[in-house]
Amino acid sequence: MRCAFSMFVETIGRRPGGVRDQPLHRAARLAEVLLSLLGRRVPDAMRTATIKYACETEGDDTGVAVEPERVRDLLNRPRARRQY
Repeated sequence: MRCAFSMFVETIGRRPGGVRDQPLHRAARLAEVLLSLLGRRVPDAMRTATIKYACETEGDDTGVAVEPERVRDLLNRPRARRQY
């Protein structure tokens, strides 16, 4: 008999140590790619609009709302700690 926790992990389809909020990380990755296309320092208003666009796009694809503040927080972390 399997325990409820192992069934829960199997249900959400996440490997141990994997990304917990995959839509959030995909939105952050999309925003990072879009911002990197400019190749220079991006004004805050443009950064905010790009993050919002990435969140809306990922939300439309997955059906889950992604909060722009969480994406901004993830992008502000050092790259080594982002864990895509």
